[in-house]
Amino acid sequence: MLARRRRTTVMLFLAFTLGTIVAAVGGLALLWAPAGPAALRRGRPPGRPRC
Repeated sequence: MLARRRRTTVMLFLAFTLGTIVAAVGGLALLWAPAGPAALRRGRPPGRPRC
């Protein structure tokens, strides 16, 4: 379970980083790019609560 959470965190970090770079290079037309990974993450249910 921990490896899956770590992998998800790394993938989200890379997706946000790539979206930010695309928005910085593309200007206002691509300002929505960093919101893509956030929309994907929002649809997933939260994990188990920690004890």
